[in-house]
Amino acid sequence: MEKRKIQRTGGSSFSITLPKKWVEAHKLKAQNFVVFFQDGDSLVVLPASVVQKQIKGKIHLDDLREEELKREIIACYISGLDELKVLGEPITKEKRLVVRKTAQMLTGFEIIEDSANQVVLRNILHPEKFSFRESIGKMFLMTYSMFQDAITSISENNKGLAQDVIERDYDIDKIYFLILRQNRYLFQNKISEEKLNLSPRKALYYEGIAIQLERIADHAVKIAQMVVDDRFIFSKKFGQILQETAQKILPLVKEAEYFVKDIDKTKAHKVLNVAPKIGKSIDMFTLEIIKQCPAGVGILNDSLDRLYGYIRNMAELTIDQFIIEKGDELKG
Repeated sequence: MEKRKIQRTGGSSFSITLPKKWVEAHKLKAQNFVVFFQDGDSLVVLPASVVQKQIKGKIHLDDLREEELKREIIACYISGLDELKVLGEPITKEKRLVVRKTAQMLTGFEIIEDSANQVVLRNILHPEKFSFRESIGKMFLMTYSMFQDAITSISENNKGLAQDVIERDYDIDKIYFLILRQNRYLFQNKISEEKLNLSPRKALYYEGIAIQLERIADHAVKIAQMVVDDRFIFSKKFGQILQETAQKILPLVKEAEYFVKDIDKTKAHKVLNVAPKIGKSIDMFTLEIIKQCPAGVGILNDSLDRLYGYIRNMAELTIDQFIIEKGDELKG
């Protein structure tokens, strides 16, 4: 065991020298990088080259159904795999198509080999070029427009607009999966907090927000699918009430975007405080649904209720994050 003295470097930073034997054993030189992470009360230091080694995996698809294959590829991507081999004896045309379509959903995952018995996917995205904050901003813009257009499509029975909403969910999923993957990268220490300029706690906060936005997009798709499938016919008055109810809830998505951007607990509280008013609007819409009673129309009521529920979840996450960050400042 060696004892080292902590030196102050600058107003709020501290430094410590590394043991020469350890540096030489790992063949490190000046300007090389090391990464460190906390493990309980211990601080673990590793050469960046060790952490950055590629993680590879395999999927044997012979016994997998097509939807199961898709799920497993996505799970491997989110887990942080750098290279994935999909193996089969041989790979059928249908399953090969599933691999290709799934790869298109995963930012940075490219097919580098495609033969009779295997398809190899490799990550080509540099994780440090990714911004959690910008990606969450994109998700807010996209989910807001998706839900708004879904409501318009059902009010106007516009199948073209409804189909467009369904197709836009693909772009939401791409960002969502990438956020999950980047979080795993951070917790696996494959990229440092300094390079991302983001703490693991903040990354978890953004992941929580992304989950809520992805669910909002899913409900927009549910509504749009009702239009595409010709689920029911309703009165003009019903369409007007639907639009009016949605317009009382949808602006809160914009409010959520603002309080998430600034981690603003005051704005988050403001959104939570309107709960009685929003609840009353949804109750009135429920009564109108009971009058209409077409099959499947309850999906609308459920989706509007859940939309507000997801916004409330984001507000509560933001208040929690604000308290955490303020607590860290006080400790510092």
